[in-house]
Amino acid sequence: MAGRPRPGRRGRADPPHLSGAVRGHRRRRAGRGRRPAARRPVPRALRPGQATKTWFGVIFYSAQVLPYFAIYTFMPQILATLRISGADTQNLVLNLALLLGGVIGLWPVQRLGRRPFTIGTFTILTLCLAAMAVLSGASSGALMVPFLIYTFVMAGASTITQVYPAELFPTALRGSGVGFLNGTSRVASAIGTFVLPVSLSHFGAGWSMGWMALVLLLGTVVSVAWAPETRDTLTAEDLHH
Repeated sequence: MAGRPRPGRRGRADPPHLSGAVRGHRRRRAGRGRRPAARRPVPRALRPGQATKTWFGVIFYSAQVLPYFAIYTFMPQILATLRISGADTQNLVLNLALLLGGVIGLWPVQRLGRRPFTIGTFTILTLCLAAMAVLSGASSGALMVPFLIYTFVMAGASTITQVYPAELFPTALRGSGVGFLNGTSRVASAIGTFVLPVSLSHFGAGWSMGWMALVLLLGTVVSVAWAPETRDTLTAEDLHH
């Protein structure tokens, strides 16, 4: 009759009188010729030859901005927790150090090269926060010395984020690679600004400076191990000029 499936025709429904075993056998035979699903290709930024630079960029950028955003977002609370007298005056001095560091830091980025500049600034920043952790109970003057040095150097160190990430990737990957580094660094800065006030209220300024010093130490170690020198790297755009 019209409308009823005929037995033995491929692609038609099986007659109702066939057993489940027969139906399963037919389905297995029909599926033998199908190709297995293709594997997703590894992103080019994570392939051998580029993966080390990509992960260095992620860690270097994130380790730098996490304490930066956390500290300067909650600078008044940090100064109060450290019991620094004349907080308004000290806040003004620190902001001036930020301004001077950002301007003066433009020169050594190009003069020293990317790798030594990154390693050197990470080392100084780590030592400054470690000193603040150890001296958390000291006088205001003793605490402000490493804090001022940290502020000045951090402002200068941040200038490298404008050039280094782009130089870690070839031209074909530059847009997506820099976007990836920017995205991961913003996640790190959000984590820092969330954790720091909780850390200050529960553990105090000493421990808070201590764990941020460890973040910077991670950036130092990764920079020593993986940081490439890209100052004289030519891009495809450079070759056409």
